[in-house]
Amino acid sequence: MRTWTAIALCTASVLAGCSSAPPAKETNAMVQTAQTIERRAGQSFAKGEFDAAAGGYESAALVYETLALLEPQARARLNQARALADAGQPQLALPLVESVLSNASGSGALSADLRATAHGRAAALWMDDDLARAQTHVQDALTACAGSCSQLSALTVLRARTQLAAKQTEAAVASASAALTTAKNDNDRANALRARAQAQAMLGQNSAVLADAQQALQLDQSLGSAQRVALDLQLLQRASLALGDTTSAARYTALAERAKLAAATLRGERSAP
Repeated sequence: MRTWTAIALCTASVLAGCSSAPPAKETNAMVQTAQTIERRAGQSFAKGEFDAAAGGYESAALVYETLALLEPQARARLNQARALADAGQPQLALPLVESVLSNASGSGALSADLRATAHGRAAALWMDDDLARAQTHVQDALTACAGSCSQLSALTVLRARTQLAAKQTEAAVASASAALTTAKNDNDRANALRARAQAQAMLGQNSAVLADAQQALQLDQSLGSAQRVALDLQLLQRASLALGDTTSAARYTALAERAKLAAATLRGERSAP
């Protein structure tokens, strides 16, 4: 399976933030340990340390499994899958998601919100290789969400991305606009704006692309999302070039290149002089 396409990056992030946090409530020592591990994994994920995040979520899932706690175990496995996918290992992520989905019904069924998350993860993972299957998972996710779950905006963005992949560009613009109206946080708003800008770019609506991508850039900068900032800069560069503004296009290109170099330096990938 190929690595996720750019339109599936942290979408989102696909879903209501990059990873879901464990609920805060009074618990026993074992669960407290697992929740601490999850929070640390979430911090690693936020810093782009996806391998470390995946390992942390796996450890938390195993703790929950020893206690036969299906819901938190499934949540940790889905977060592990997200980290693995962002680390470029979707082939390891998909079995985890499918395992969660296999336990989503019957005795001890998972919550609708978690089922929506699982179907959304599956949709993002299948986007490149089986668009029809991805679209089915998106519809299943929206059905589980029933129009009122916390992930409605993120799932609607995911629908827009499948529509983009199917060349249903005007439908994608409409879906992204709908996602923007239901966004509950800056993460959702940034994803909806970026998805709409991507669809507008395919329609040649470059002035609209500039407006949405600039807003998305400001939100992603405030959220500290380097991956998404790179996508925003790419949209801004291409739209500026299409509008004949070569000065702005060159500026966005330079910003993107410096950001990429800085990220590589932070990861220790820059060659010694």
